[in-house]
Amino acid sequence: MPGNPFRKMPEVPDPEELIDTAFRRAERAAEGTRRSFRGTRTPPEVRARSIEIARVNTASQLIQDRLWEIVRRTPNLDEIHPFYRELADAVAGVKRLKRSLADVHTVAKLARLIREEYTRKLKRADDPAEAARLRREAYGRLASTVRRKAGDALRFLRRVQPKLVDLPSIDPEMFTVALAGHPNVGKTTLMTALTGSEPEIAPYPFTTKGIQVGYMEDPYPVQILDTPGLLDRPEEERNPIERQAIAALKHATDAVFFLLDPTGTCGFDVEEQLDLLRRVQREFDVPFHVVLTKADLEELWERPERLEEVLDEGVRVYEVSAEDGRGLDKLKRRLNELARGYYGGRDRAIAGGDASDRVEGCRGDAAARGSAARGGPS
Repeated sequence: MPGNPFRKMPEVPDPEELIDTAFRRAERAAEGTRRSFRGTRTPPEVRARSIEIARVNTASQLIQDRLWEIVRRTPNLDEIHPFYRELADAVAGVKRLKRSLADVHTVAKLARLIREEYTRKLKRADDPAEAARLRREAYGRLASTVRRKAGDALRFLRRVQPKLVDLPSIDPEMFTVALAGHPNVGKTTLMTALTGSEPEIAPYPFTTKGIQVGYMEDPYPVQILDTPGLLDRPEEERNPIERQAIAALKHATDAVFFLLDPTGTCGFDVEEQLDLLRRVQREFDVPFHVVLTKADLEELWERPERLEEVLDEGVRVYEVSAEDGRGLDKLKRRLNELARGYYGGRDRAIAGGDASDRVEGCRGDAAARGSAARGGPS
């Protein structure tokens, strides 16, 4: 399925909040059962048994359901795309996620067993005092089980759930192009010119601006990613999370288009940009292209003399202007050639289901979260 597999992961309650909610709900259930006996001549022990069973059943069932929902709506970490597995590992640690989910699942099963055990015992209670004692015992077992066996897991999942839900919503199976380059070289402007619409900006836990996602589908679906802040620093200066983010990006990238501003109006001189170009070439073992931007600024624009020295053999260079459209048609044709090769010559419907449905689905996923902050053009 396209998009972030964690987007439906539910909010995770604090263990004390879960216990309090369960017991409050149990009191409401008890009151409902108590009202059902008004005006009847039901023996006190039968009335007490029914009320206490309602309490234990309700509290246990709520805890079981809430914990099971966390496990059920969190994707299987062994089955998700490597892109999202890497990101999840960077955000939370896959091993710890699995261990925490296993603890939560265990406690959900224990809540069911406690409910079944104490329902049987309560049905045999001889008097109201015995029924109340068994209910208190069941409550103690439930609370202790949640605190001791799932407390740490719930607190951990509560911390990481918002980060997992807000991972960028992309389709790793769609042909994907990464735009690289320093800030303000024209990545967002070019993405808008290629796609015809403003790209979505999805939260990304490794940058301050977020990852920008744009789409083309003429005639083949193309997903375009702009990841500020990840590639523009030497590898030795990256922390482990940043290095893992790069690894994740590699799983989703089928081609890299490096944007270089020959005018220097981006705030970085050409030599700095060429240094970054060399680093990015080493990062990705995929088709590589260089896009010289801002060709409309003719008085400032000059093809870098040392450009050919830093390019790998066979790297194509495109001169474009997103302002006046210069070179965009040629760039679009190249994107479609690469996409056609990626989809193996299949027609649009086979290439990714229906292309427009896939694109709109990804856009909808990103828009639905509503938490992404709009950034300025890069």
